[in-house]
Amino acid sequence: QFFRSIGGTFGIALMGSMLNSQFRDEATKAIPETVAKLIPADKLDQFLTPQALFSAQVLEDFKAKMEAFPGGADLVATMSQGFRVAFADSIHHLFMVSIFIVAAALVVTFFLKEIPLRKSNRPVAEEAGAELLAEGVGGPGPIPASAEPDLAENDPKGN
Repeated sequence: QFFRSIGGTFGIALMGSMLNSQFRDEATKAIPETVAKLIPADKLDQFLTPQALFSAQVLEDFKAKMEAFPGGADLVATMSQGFRVAFADSIHHLFMVSIFIVAAALVVTFFLKEIPLRKSNRPVAEEAGAELLAEGVGGPGPIPASAEPDLAENDPKGN
């Protein structure tokens, strides 16, 4: 359970960073060069994240900044569509990479050693103890009752 949780956490972090990186590359292509030259890079970076597509506040800020350019409304529509296409391309790329990872994991499972399941409901400890005694591990076995000293005779209190 622990390793499954760690694997899921690691996988989500890896896939999320791949999505962000791919989206940034694809979204940069959707920005016209004239706009990219006029907007400072730090201001442009806030719009080059997948979260910006789903945040109403960021989209309103984006529209307000683009209205300053000639043909700003058309520019907003064009760039928004470009960002959506970039997001779709990024998800497609992510799924293609995931397919290869899953295929590699499937191939690895064929080389794992098979461990047979138990064939009965008896507790495992009893089976292990019987096997050890059969092999002679752990001494000669239980002490017979006749070999045990009488504890009543050796009672210091005389009870």
